[in-house]
Amino acid sequence: MRRALRRARDGVALDAAEAAVLLQARGADLEQLCATAARIRDAGLEQAGRPGVITYSRKVFVPLTRLCRDRCHYCTFVTVPGKLRKDGHGLYLSPDEVLEIARRGAELGCKEALFTLGDRPEDRWPEAREWLDAHGYDDTLAYVRAMAVRVLEETGLLPHLNPGVLSWTDFQRLKPVAPSMGMMLETTATRLWSEAGGPHHGSPDKEPAVRLRVLEDAGRSAVPFTTGVLIGIGETYLERAESLLAIRKVARAYQGVQEVIVQNFRAKPDTAMRAMPDAELSDLAAAVAVARLVLGPAARIQAPPNLVDAEFALLIGAGIDDWGGISPLTPDHVNPERPWPHIEDLAERTAEAGFALRERLTVYPEYLKRGEPWLDPRLLPHVRALADPATGLAVEGRRPTGLPWQEPEEPMTGGGRTDLFRTVDTEGRTGDRRSDFDEVYGDWDALRERVAVPAPRRLDAEVRAALSTAADDPTKLTDDQALALFQADGDALDALTRIADELRRDTVGEEVTYCVTRNINFTNVCYTGCRFCAFAQRRTDADAYTLSLDQVAERAEQAWQVGATEVCMQGGIHPDLPGTAYFDIARAVKERVPGIHVHAFSPMEVVNGATRTGLSIRDWLARAKEAGLDSIPGTAAEILDDEVRWVLTKGKLPAATWVEVVTAAHELGLRSSSTMMYGHVDTPKHWLGHLRLLAELQQRTGGFTEFVTLPFVHTNAPVYLAGIARPGPTARDNRAVTAMARLLLHPHIPNIQTSWVKLGAEGAAEMLRSGANDLGGTLMEETISRMAGSSWGSYKSVRDLEAIAALAGRPPGSAPPPTARCPRNAAPPPSPRTATCPGCSPCWSDARPGGGWMDVRWSRRIRPALRIQCVCCPTPPTERPPPVMPLWSRAQQQDFRSRVRGCLLGGAIGDALGAGIEFEQLEQIRAAHGEAGVTGYVPAYGRRGTVTDDTQLSMFTVDGLIRAHISRDTGAWHPPSDVHRAYLRWYATQQDWGPDERRKDLGWLGREEWLYERRAPGNACLTGLAGTGAGPLPTVEEPRNPNSKGCGTVMRAAPFGLLTAWEPALVFQLAVECSVLTHGHPTGYLSAGAFAVIVHAVARGGTLEEGVHLALALLSERPGHEETTAALRAALDAVRAGVPSAERVEELGEGWTAEESLAIGLYCALVAEDVRSGLLLAVNHSGDSDSTGSICGNLLGALHGETALPPELLAELEGRGAILELADDLVLELLHGPELHGTEGWNTRYPVGV
Repeated sequence: MRRALRRARDGVALDAAEAAVLLQARGADLEQLCATAARIRDAGLEQAGRPGVITYSRKVFVPLTRLCRDRCHYCTFVTVPGKLRKDGHGLYLSPDEVLEIARRGAELGCKEALFTLGDRPEDRWPEAREWLDAHGYDDTLAYVRAMAVRVLEETGLLPHLNPGVLSWTDFQRLKPVAPSMGMMLETTATRLWSEAGGPHHGSPDKEPAVRLRVLEDAGRSAVPFTTGVLIGIGETYLERAESLLAIRKVARAYQGVQEVIVQNFRAKPDTAMRAMPDAELSDLAAAVAVARLVLGPAARIQAPPNLVDAEFALLIGAGIDDWGGISPLTPDHVNPERPWPHIEDLAERTAEAGFALRERLTVYPEYLKRGEPWLDPRLLPHVRALADPATGLAVEGRRPTGLPWQEPEEPMTGGGRTDLFRTVDTEGRTGDRRSDFDEVYGDWDALRERVAVPAPRRLDAEVRAALSTAADDPTKLTDDQALALFQADGDALDALTRIADELRRDTVGEEVTYCVTRNINFTNVCYTGCRFCAFAQRRTDADAYTLSLDQVAERAEQAWQVGATEVCMQGGIHPDLPGTAYFDIARAVKERVPGIHVHAFSPMEVVNGATRTGLSIRDWLARAKEAGLDSIPGTAAEILDDEVRWVLTKGKLPAATWVEVVTAAHELGLRSSSTMMYGHVDTPKHWLGHLRLLAELQQRTGGFTEFVTLPFVHTNAPVYLAGIARPGPTARDNRAVTAMARLLLHPHIPNIQTSWVKLGAEGAAEMLRSGANDLGGTLMEETISRMAGSSWGSYKSVRDLEAIAALAGRPPGSAPPPTARCPRNAAPPPSPRTATCPGCSPCWSDARPGGGWMDVRWSRRIRPALRIQCVCCPTPPTERPPPVMPLWSRAQQQDFRSRVRGCLLGGAIGDALGAGIEFEQLEQIRAAHGEAGVTGYVPAYGRRGTVTDDTQLSMFTVDGLIRAHISRDTGAWHPPSDVHRAYLRWYATQQDWGPDERRKDLGWLGREEWLYERRAPGNACLTGLAGTGAGPLPTVEEPRNPNSKGCGTVMRAAPFGLLTAWEPALVFQLAVECSVLTHGHPTGYLSAGAFAVIVHAVARGGTLEEGVHLALALLSERPGHEETTAALRAALDAVRAGVPSAERVEELGEGWTAEESLAIGLYCALVAEDVRSGLLLAVNHSGDSDSTGSICGNLLGALHGETALPPELLAELEGRGAILELADDLVLELLHGPELHGTEGWNTRYPVGV
């Protein structure tokens, strides 16, 4: 303690251990600690220009709703709908109630409206969802936003919003209506959230990592933010210290934490923690003092005055400088038993400690002085009306009055250096950096700590092996091999670029393409804080400009007159531009030049427009399309890894939001480019992840027109000037990235574009020899790269582009000259199920052999491979062999086998758990087995652990798939036929007493006598297979049982998902075509396809959530998908609704239909703490317990592997040996099939052609 006190007194930075020691200071030690903290506080107030002043905010408390999806064990604020109704209250305060509170507060001189509410109540309470729907709000945050605007306009009070956990996008929505926001961190002790009995257990929004991300997103969004710690809820002193240090880390990195509350726990009656002792005031004083030492003199530290038992002097002496919000009107709804002190009394007690009490606004003076981007321009009139311009504090005694809150009436007024696009080449920029360089981008020193460590060099042997794979089939490159190739140099690099160039020639030919286009950057005013960007200016900077609508349209018209077919329009995130300005820009161009293609608005601009208008991203894009938008640039991607993004940018959209935007655009028919900016603080690992993600997105949406390599231009980039980033990529990097883009994006994105603006003519020509085939555009003007320091100009003529092609060795005469390609919307994005060529999605169901639409399905006529002519790309016909497994390491093969075994065994265990209670109601199950329901096997069909038709059919599905792969070698490659024949063999087990040894096609599985037990098979399966041994196979257009959508089609579909070498769309199609053999309703067969795709995702090592989202994307293009889509979304919604229970399962249905069984099995897998808990939840409900248990078991087994399965359930499982044998045979076939085909043993086990 003495050492820690001495170090604190000497101003040495404390670590967590020292802070934890000081938190235990008492008596004389506490006095010494407080004296040090008070001295630091006083120095900070002196520096802030208000020595001897302690502040407070005069506020009203607006409890917008007391409903919440969380269950904090100490909270009395949150309640339930029934109690609100019983007490005569609405689920939400009505607008009239909100305004009544605000008006009365304004009359009493209050200046802050504190909006407090529970986290996303609509995710837990259907009544809240119904209220929002009835009143026209998409969610609770939309209502918060609307009420904040009403308060601003009708009363003039300044909203301070406490709506709980917010995403980056949520901050963009709410920032224009509130000068400040807040959320208590409370603690970083994860165990208090994750362990049963903890104060935050069962509260999804109280996970410390989630709350820390909120603090970071607030800083990235330039929102003045209030946070704090809650002491005495069970945390240790070390955990308390770590919480304060976590706040310091965020505050230092983003400079957005405007105040820190140190609050002491007070036990409340009628809560789970009512017996917990209150935090001692000495504990609180020590915590305040340590917070001051950790956070420093510039921090504003607050203690709630109604929780300190009148020990005001103690807390002032400990280092606070603020008493927080105090209301002369409303109670503290969070601590209703603790009334606020009267402001006059608090002023008197503060004066007794030697300080003056002064009123502040909800936003602190420091942020008012900083100005943009910390305060939205639409709030400036409201804040200035109440702020003392000299101090930034509140004008004492001034009553607020309502002022309009609205978008600027003339958003696109031209001004500034509008000729920058031309003069940047002749006169250059005014300076190499902005005057606020040391402030606007956050803390540079904190940033340096986050820069990734460069990857180790790869061995030559690894590179040689990877080159061999790339030359043979680049789609088989493993991640390790790709990383090795990214680092190739010398002869290896030459070999890599040759391979890429040959692939380019085979894919798109010798033609070099370009677009006659003009770039129009309509404003460079931006406060986002991208650290790589030298384009952004403050509105007062010498180089700042904004074009008027007429100037934008005029430039588009000029481009059209000289032959341009496209304009590419992007701009900074100007704080004055309304979200509708983008519509105005597109409309102005289309009105002036109707025939030009409008390629405009990066995903960042899309999000900005959506949040400013209050529209969803999808709705905003639809409105933009109506206004004239034709496609969007895939810029703002940089590196799609937040580890890198949060170094490169302070406030730009996260990677997930970028994906959301481009996905929505593609689904609406708006195609986009895709990009990657590299060579700054990134490593090859990030390049690989970025390209893999783009390839995956293209397979899902088909909407990318090209991939553009964007080398980082470092010269004037802030992150380089600060000494953090590298000076751009090397020539080796450029060649390797271009070549690897060609290889890793093949066959999904055939067009690879290089940037002459960033590389010059020689550099661009080199990239054309390294795998690129496109030169971008003529541009006519280019400002962004030129402001960053690019020296290659901003315009190229067609003749210039021809010269670049000639430098690359493709001059006119020896190859086709550069060709002006058509605008990006010449063809709609191919749907996820339309496959035509290696450049498109890989499903074989719709193809055009040689020309003319023709459904060749799993063609028996074109053998052994499909020869397909591309439907939408000028690609020559290509031989498309059936998929084969990649070459895996031994560890990867073992992992795959574990997942296959886990999937089949897990499904069987779930089936057996539910078999004995399949037809019982939940009440009957609980009456017979206790409140928890069954906790293990119960007798069914005469014994424990018996399986049903669910497991039987799954096994015969595997048998059919193995034989389909064997049949491929005979030229009869039609998997649905082989699966159909397998189902007919199962049908025979339901009719015969035992194996018919006269049949030559039984194989080993057909001779398993235990499978001849009839276990309540579904009627649709029996009638669907009866009498179908001859004649044409049922199809989607002419299915069996067209009105049947029973769960029998889903519970057998998991094995299709184990074909991990196949693309998801092909897996989906196969499951569908095998489903219509017995179940013809779209909901039935689409549910089977969706289930197979989810299994496929987790068997490949993905998450369940990734699988669900992929399934939803594939479903969206299918007629009749609505019920299946709704069921999947209901399962996801149920996960967010609260603690799992049988009652919540039954809200999803009983599982008799395909979509219900899928939803229940998926939900139980998503919420499962382990395999056992998930399976028990999946069977203990009214309805088809064995099918829902089987589906859940398939998913959890594929996700976790066989070793995660409960051993005692495995031990009693009927047919365990046969299931294991079948699983291993499937793995052998998929990994080593060619070595087995033709051998006597394998042919005996799986006879084909007999």
